[in-house]
Amino acid sequence: MTYHTLGMEFLSPFINLYLKEQDYLKFLNNMKYYINCSLKFVRWEYNNSYKKNFPVCALDDVELFFNHYFSFDEAERSWYRRCLKINWDNLFVMMYTDNKDSLACFDRLKIDKKVCFIPFASDLNSADSIIFSSKEIEKKELWEIVNGLATSLYYSYDIFDLLLEGKPNHARIL
Repeated sequence: MTYHTLGMEFLSPFINLYLKEQDYLKFLNNMKYYINCSLKFVRWEYNNSYKKNFPVCALDDVELFFNHYFSFDEAERSWYRRCLKINWDNLFVMMYTDNKDSLACFDRLKIDKKVCFIPFASDLNSADSIIFSSKEIEKKELWEIVNGLATSLYYSYDIFDLLLEGKPNHARIL
């Protein structure tokens, strides 16, 4: 969402797909290994929004859900094309979770610029607590709020500080 909002070229292979939390953490702990694995088709799943099946693929033991793609060929082409664009010297990773153990695993990653959005308080360096009191916001799923942050629907951090420094800087929010 941030790439789109800022009009930037997509430099991440994780555009228009998702991973389950534990698979994402596993991937982040050994990124170069998984990036060099061959993408394998596993099965089809159904996308209720589009009323179509989408491919679920694997990099070794990590599953990727290409929920915005409707053929394995399209997903595969996009994955490999975007993997070539990764800037290994300037990585920024993010995730969101409501699980304190997952947050702790994420915080231990040996990646300098990272943030994990959470709906609870934490003192961990990579954590950004997004706790809103609005009744409208409280009814939303965590992923919806995180996407809303990236599109400036909600304000919680300065996106430029986040991308440049790898941590939220709440002091600059207007």
